[in-house]
Amino acid sequence: MVYDPQRDQPRYRPSGNGSSVVDTLLDPVTAPPQTGHGEPPPTPDPGMAPEPPNAWSERLLYSVGISTVLGAAVGLVVLGLLWRAWKRRSR
Repeated sequence: MVYDPQRDQPRYRPSGNGSSVVDTLLDPVTAPPQTGHGEPPPTPDPGMAPEPPNAWSERLLYSVGISTVLGAAVGLVVLGLLWRAWKRRSR
């Protein structure tokens, strides 16, 4: 299924009294499902999150953290090698 950010926006229709063939193919008019206004929304189960977790930001946070740790480790190794070379040279 293709994501359409303008799915719920009204489309331009050149003729005001009907829809074109393209509009009937791309934008079928359907009535939204009717919900009971008097019923409260169902309560979520204790094991279920009310909103889906934001996996993208978690992955970004983990990747930045891992790359920071790896970068610091490589930097310490290079610094140690430079320190040893400097100590040998100063003798």
